Amino acid sequence: MLKQRILPIAHKESRTFREGQHMRLLICDDNMDFAENLRNRILDYFKRYSWRVSIECISETEKMAEIDALRYDVAFLDIDMGIVNGITLAQKMRKQHADLILIFVTNYVQYSLEGYEVRALRYLLKDQLEEKLPSCLEAVMTAYRRDRDHVRFSSDNVEVDILPTHMVFAETNGRRLKIHLIYEPRPYIMVSITMGKLEDLLAPRGFLRIHQSYLVNMSYIQQIKSTGVWLVDGTQLPISARSYQELKREYLRWKGLKRWNM
Repeated sequence: MLKQRILPIAHKESRTFREGQHMRLLICDDNMDFAENLRNRILDYFKRYSWRVSIECISETEKMAEIDALRYDVAFLDIDMGIVNGITLAQKMRKQHADLILIFVTNYVQYSLEGYEVRALRYLLKDQLEEKLPSCLEAVMTAYRRDRDHVRFSSDNVEVDILPTHMVFAETNGRRLKIHLIYEPRPYIMVSITMGKLEDLLAPRGFLRIHQSYLVNMSYIQQIKSTGVWLVDGTQLPISARSYQELKREYLRWKGLKRWNM
């Protein structure tokens, strides 16, 4: 299964940002003047809301090599930073932190495929900063709320809150469902809920019912074939042969919707 990162289970959050919560942002740019300018613009934007944010700017390459992505909720990364490649840095950070919101801020437009591969939310051109930053930050707020909206389950008579992004796939296991997890203290939980109800709950969050007995988070799908579904760690799951074409279309449609905007 996917490599586990042991983290405490968080408490359930509301759909709105509660006062007192703290969003942590990182800006990586080899031009500290630009990084500070971006930082001030972001702080000015959030003054109109009740959101509490802190922003760290890093311009030194040696510090970039030591970044702990789990310390941040959002990262704004330049792509061309001399000897540091922002795409490579984003790949490293994504491996550390599956829920990190990534924004590329750069002078260049030719990196769209690479940005999609690391699930970047936006691509922000430096010469369009004043025009595009407000809509970018609005998208950041939406993504932050969505990705941190936990789902509550009853597991062995205990209430458990799990982030949808930490659920890899669910399978039937007798009269209960086994939900395989990542970035949680346990590799799975057993829940008393029907697959149909779980599908209704999670389909709007990017989950696909690939088989009568399997529901999978499309973020962890590597490949869909008529013979099965492969996850990013190599795990193979069965697929409904009769529904294969429809399932593949739905997966490709979802991938298209996930493409980040300029």
